[in-house]
Amino acid sequence: WISLLGGPALGGAGSRCTTASGYVVLDFCDPNEFKTQSNALGAPIGDNKTMQSYQQTTSGSVDLVPRDAASYFYSLLAQPSNCAAVNGSYDAIALTISGPQGATADVGFKYGTEDCNTSVVTSYVPVTFNAAPTQVKIPFSRFPDGFNQDYLQSFIMTNFGSPGSTYQIHSLVFTGPGDSPSCALCSGTILNTCTFVPEVPRMNRLLGQMTDEGSLASYS
Repeated sequence: WISLLGGPALGGAGSRCTTASGYVVLDFCDPNEFKTQSNALGAPIGDNKTMQSYQQTTSGSVDLVPRDAASYFYSLLAQPSNCAAVNGSYDAIALTISGPQGATADVGFKYGTEDCNTSVVTSYVPVTFNAAPTQVKIPFSRFPDGFNQDYLQSFIMTNFGSPGSTYQIHSLVFTGPGDSPSCALCSGTILNTCTFVPEVPRMNRLLGQMTDEGSLASYS
């Protein structure tokens, strides 16, 4: 079995980016998300001009420089006045972030407790940042008992502990028990067999070919 490490030009090393997979909400490897201010679900994102600086300087993340603790970033999960229903096969989010080492912020969801627009509340949990990009998994069980994943309006990050510093959001994905723990090993790798496709993959992330050249009894 062979996986070539060469392929068509990718536009320079700076263009390589580890894309998110699964039930993706945010993936800033796609430059169109920031350019169009819409996430992977096609819903609006932004800061409502609450940040001192809000920009994308490199592929793979968005830079947030909060003006104060009240600054916030949001990502709607459906079009305005609508909600996303996240079924029971998902019970957590995987949020990839980086920023000042040891700095904190709050992340959470705005949701309806009875239906999409009735008894709407916002619940937060704290997260701690590392200088290197780190995936933080937050189970829905960390939110209050009234948390209702059937009526999710938006994801929010706010209450930044170090205003004036630069924080980065890389990706946000809904995850659940069906996501194999071993597949975390695929993050950032050349070959990713954790993303299921119906046809046998013939190309790796470097756009090099993968093949057994007919030498295996089975290749699936």
